[in-house]
Amino acid sequence: MKNILFLLFLTLHLGLRSQSDSLSFNSKTQIILFSGSDWCRPCMKMKRELIDTDQFKALTGNTNFVIADFPQNNKLISSKQLNQNENLASAYNQTGSFPKMVIIDASGKVLGEKIGYNSNQHSEYLLFIKQTLEQ
Repeated sequence: MKNILFLLFLTLHLGLRSQSDSLSFNSKTQIILFSGSDWCRPCMKMKRELIDTDQFKALTGNTNFVIADFPQNNKLISSKQLNQNENLASAYNQTGSFPKMVIIDASGKVLGEKIGYNSNQHSEYLLFIKQTLEQ
């Protein structure tokens, strides 16, 4: 079942990729961020203080970074995109936590996950990502 979900995950990347112009389905680590972009205040703060920074982009440059967004305003994403995000959530965010960052290897195995975001927590997240990627 995990292999099927991972293949689905890779297939969905074409519509979900948010950091790099090019996709490769080699042995890259995947970072998935579950977010509520228009209603989750910690998600909005995390985007400003962490995701949009050069430090984050440099640290995650060799990964595939995906934002699985669950906006309250359904017009912000297509129904196809919402369906893809729901598939990711069923595999990696069954509790429905926001924001939640999950780092998986190329086989779909979870290497680490972190839930929530408080003000000025970006350094903690950068350390979490760095340590998880170095495993």
